[in-house]
This record gives sequence, C-alpha cells and structure tokens, in this order.
Amino acid sequence: MKKIAFFYTKGGTGKTTICFNYGYYLADNKNKRVLMLDFDPQVNLVYSFGGDYKNDEGNNLESMLLNFIKGRSILLEDYTIKIGKNLTILPTSNNISVIDEYLTDLLVKKSFEKGVMLKSMERNLLLKDMLDKVIKPWEFDYVLIDCQPSFSLLSNTALIYAENILTVLKPEPYSLVDIDYIKRIINNLNRKYGTNVSISGVIINAFESRKKLAWDISKKIEANFGKETRVFREKIKFLAQYQSSIFLGKQPVFKMYPGSAAAKSLLNLFDEIDSIVLDLINY
Repeated sequence: MKKIAFFYTKGGTGKTTICFNYGYYLADNKNKRVLMLDFDPQVNLVYSFGGDYKNDEGNNLESMLLNFIKGRSILLEDYTIKIGKNLTILPTSNNISVIDEYLTDLLVKKSFEKGVMLKSMERNLLLKDMLDKVIKPWEFDYVLIDCQPSFSLLSNTALIYAENILTVLKPEPYSLVDIDYIKRIINNLNRKYGTNVSISGVIINAFESRKKLAWDISKKIEANFGKETRVFREKIKFLAQYQSSIFLGKQPVFKMYPGSAAAKSLLNLFDEIDSIVLDLINY
C-alpha cells in the first residue's frame, strides 16, 4: 500500500485539484483500489466529488476520530463514501479542528491513568495508530491524503502516517522561502517521531511559460532540492479546464475534456509520478 500526502504550507496552489485528479486516474486508468482522505477543514476535496458532508455526523473524519477518542469500536466502512468501483473517500468537516482540543483532554486522561505526564506529541501518534489500525486491513493499493495547508495536528499526523509527500507549489518568489521552512519542519518531525518523512516529488503548478520569472524561479526550485528530490519536468500551466471540470462537472479534467492540453499535461505528470512510485515507502 502506497501512502502519499499532498502538502504545501500555502493554500491556492492547486494541491487539492491535482490530488483529486490523481485519485481518479489511479482508480479508473490504472485499476487501483484508492482511499482518499480529506484532512483539510476547507473540505475542498469533498466538494470536488460533488458532495456536501460537512453536516453529516455519520460519514466523516471528525465523527470517526471522536468515536475513537471516546473508546468506541471503529470500522472504516461506517465513515467512508464509495465513489465508483475502485475509489473511496473519507470526508472531513469544517469542525475537524475541535479534534485538537479533544485529543488534549484524552492525553490528560491517559497521563492520570498511567501516572506519567505524556507529551503533546503523543496526540499525533494516537491518530497515526488509529489510521494504521482501521485502514490497513482493507489492503488499498493507494491512500492519498489532501492535507491542510499549514503545519497543524492534522497535517503533521498525515505526514508521519504517509511519510511520502508530493508538494504542489507555484513558481513565486516566496516559494523558495517556503521550501526551506518545510524542510526544517520535516527534519523536526523525523527527529521527534523517528519517522522517515520526505518530499518524494515537487509539482510546479500554475506555470506561466511566457514569463521569464516563472522559468527563473523554477530553476531555483530545482537547484534548491538538488538530487535529493525529484522536481517533475511536466509543469502544469494555468488553464481554465482544471477548475471548470470540477466546478461544472465534478469530474477529472481528462474525463470532461479528453484530448485537451490540460488533460494531456496532467496525464504526463501522472506518468512521471508513476515512475517514482516504486521507490516510495511501501506498507
């Protein structure tokens, strides 16, 4: 089972759109069993599939985590939505941030029970262990996680659970600063939790090929990562079809606009991603 977290520290980079399309690509084009986790309180991944589950207490990540915290038995199928034959989504809700508070209370309770003061970092491990327990028996080929665009309890848990990160960024001046920041935080996570979290690939999105600045920054991004991380050759241009395929059709771009420049570019990117998948940490 390959676990991949789509992550970046800023919103609006197209992270969710690419995650959504990649999930469909794996399920429909590659016949893989895919579970998609929405770990972003903005619930954009849920909306991409045409659903509005934010008020449905029975089918979302928040409900599953709260039941776990309360010590109840957890079955993944009670909280997920089936999208076609191979694709399953675990939705989130706008209220998912309350989990932080509940986990802190749980940590205090466990500290009293054990007579030892547990560290706040234990909250991430509690969530990671729960995800391992409820997801692994299903033997999905892929687990894709759309992360919150910041370092938080949820996103940190997603990163230490998946360990493989695909980061989606725009070729903007501040991207270079963000990259250094992300690297430092990842190093801290690995030091704290003994994990092997790493950026497996970098996707450059909203690329404006006519602008010299976009090319210059892209070259600096490639130089910044050096040989340790793959910066994918296929740069995704800003094309209206990416947004309209979701907004109008709730479909991946290669289904709604087959043969279009947008579809071809994204499929080229996915071919590149597939080429590194064999090297990803497997579970």
